[in-house]
Amino acid sequence: MARIDRLACGEGLYDQARRISPKLKATTDAAFGRYLKERGCQNAWVNRDRGWQFPRLANCRAEWLERFPDMKWHDLDIEDWTTGGD
Repeated sequence: MARIDRLACGEGLYDQARRISPKLKATTDAAFGRYLKERGCQNAWVNRDRGWQFPRLANCRAEWLERFPDMKWHDLDIEDWTTGGD
């Protein structure tokens, strides 16, 4: 069973990504979904809404460092996703 803190509701995720990245403003939901699947995310249900389950934080960080090796993480003590209030 997946931990709830690794799940994100789809609509809010798309909206936030589009606000942050101007390149995504013209990207369709389907294209964004394909990108998430390529990154290892899986479709999931979050409180009866469609959403995404993300890979473990350590896996995401390792993949990110392959693309951006100079990245410095703020808190290396965090080993798994949190809800922000943890």
